[in-house]
Amino acid sequence: MGEWRDRFFVLSDGRLGYWASEADHAAGKEPKNGEQIELFGYEVMVDMSDSKWGFTLQPTSALDT
Repeated sequence: MGEWRDRFFVLSDGRLGYWASEADHAAGKEPKNGEQIELFGYEVMVDMSDSKWGFTLQPTSALDT
């Protein structure tokens, strides 16, 4: 199994992106996966069992299939 790696995540304007470090984000580098994940149609809820780091994405409406 691989090891866990630290990553810097930013949730802004309904999009979630991650970078290798906060410095990469501050330098204006592209997100690690090359794009940000659109969270339109989801509510971000804090996981109270881990309120510092945990969250859950809850759909706000039925998703089209």
